[in-house]
Amino acid sequence: MTTEQIIETLREYNAWRRGGEGEMLDPKLIGKAIDAACDAMETMQRERDETQAQIDELNKQLIETSKMGVDLLIERDEALNSIARMHEIIRSEWPKSTS
Repeated sequence: MTTEQIIETLREYNAWRRGGEGEMLDPKLIGKAIDAACDAMETMQRERDETQAQIDELNKQLIETSKMGVDLLIERDEALNSIARMHEIIRSEWPKSTS
């Protein structure tokens, strides 16, 4: 059954069940529509769970990558500070030119 057929069958059956006009649909058709709807919902739930697991993994990787980026920035700043200290030492100890 197509999604449209499932929806149409279940809506028609539900309308009849609530006092709508006409004959009751074939119980086998109703059963097939219910089974198909359940299968579709199970598939959607499974796909939702798989997608959520992928999102969770990507978020975990993003956090780890962000931490690595922060660590690299800290290392860069420490290296720049070391270079600046070395420049200060060199400037202070460099022989003064005599004029």
